[in-house]
Amino acid sequence: MTKFMFLIILCIHVICGFYLNASTYYTKDKKGKFHGAVLDILIYDGLAAVLFFLLLPGMPWVYIFLFIIAHMLFEIAAYTADHILLEIKRDASYNTRIIFWINQGFHFFLIAGVVYFMNGMDIQNISNQYFRAFLQKMEISGTVTLVWTTKLLLIHKPANMLISNILEVYKPSQKEIHIEEDKNAGRMIGTLERIIMVILMSVGQYSAAGLVLTAKSIARYDRISKDQEFAEYYLLGTLLSTICAIAAAVAI
Repeated sequence: MTKFMFLIILCIHVICGFYLNASTYYTKDKKGKFHGAVLDILIYDGLAAVLFFLLLPGMPWVYIFLFIIAHMLFEIAAYTADHILLEIKRDASYNTRIIFWINQGFHFFLIAGVVYFMNGMDIQNISNQYFRAFLQKMEISGTVTLVWTTKLLLIHKPANMLISNILEVYKPSQKEIHIEEDKNAGRMIGTLERIIMVILMSVGQYSAAGLVLTAKSIARYDRISKDQEFAEYYLLGTLLSTICAIAAAVAI
């Protein structure tokens, strides 16, 4: 049940950190403002406590408390580090990328640590019995539901943020104003692309996943054929999106 527990806590982090507007302060317009950092900490920790209570009501509060405190201390450290780097005139976008990677790595090991110390506990006694009873009544597998929920949560906003974080360095010159204008549409296309690919790979249709990439390329063929710089940027984004889809399909 270790994987089951890990996925539940991972979902809690992803929901609080990416979907409920409680992601770390440096990803928002309030970047650099201390009250913004404090607000993000309070929102994240408050929502996390609620989700722990709803999904894992039998989980000892000491682990929830340690998770919340560890998150709070890291966010304060990240805020401090960001300001120190700005003081020595380090590129702000570079700070954002580095802190994003460190932040997600920290939470991964934090979740793994909590799961490790809870290894001897029975998931049946910890998880919400009413939710389990509902799934059983509907004849739905709880494990399958959790796995697919995790996959879908990860391949949308977290994957988009990860890809944008990497592509920031390779973004074409300022003349490519359409890249900013098409960002939202591009992210939604990328999300749908990853969802389709994960579904196809889950049923063993690996070759069919290539059709998704072909259809996506056709829509931008004219611009790709005329602009080498954009073509490389587009190809890198597509490959990163494909890697995210494969990782979600295989690792979870």
